[in-house]
Amino acid sequence: GGAGNESICNSGALDVSSTAVAPSVGVAVSSKGVSAAITTASAAASSTGIGTGEGTHWIHNTGAIDADALAVAVGVSVSVAGEGLAAGLDTVWDGGTTATAAAAGIRAASGNDVITNEATIDASATAVAPSVDVAVTGKGISVGISTATAEARSVGIEAGAGDDRVFNSGAITSTAYANADAISVDISGKGVA
Repeated sequence: GGAGNESICNSGALDVSSTAVAPSVGVAVSSKGVSAAITTASAAASSTGIGTGEGTHWIHNTGAIDADALAVAVGVSVSVAGEGLAAGLDTVWDGGTTATAAAAGIRAASGNDVITNEATIDASATAVAPSVDVAVTGKGISVGISTATAEARSVGIEAGAGDDRVFNSGAITSTAYANADAISVDISGKGVA
């Protein structure tokens, strides 16, 4: 539903899912001088079984709801310099590699809402954000900098701001998993790593 005063009645099974995948690979090679590879990756996924905008809403659900959201952002930078500077970076100044996932069975925005649920709700959100930066130089300076952020939010029934009433007789399972790995590898045959 949208904004405004609404009545929503659902008796059928709802299976909603969203997937966002954002791979980013940067490779830079220089025999002599400066070699820099910079990557950025961002993925966001959101799934809601029944959702409303602002206003007063009457929601009655008797159908099973399964809401899944998966966000995967992968940033890989590889920089190789025979002699000089090798730098492998992600956009650390802008948050680096980020993944955000949100899932909700029933979500109502602000307003005076009445929500009744009589069925099972399964909401699952997974966010994965690996960032790998590798810098290799035979002679000189190698620098690898990475940052990664993952956020996952999951809720069975969410009533926004307002004077809300929620009645539930169904089983609710809500899981959220977030994993952010930032790996930097610097190798210098002779010089600074």
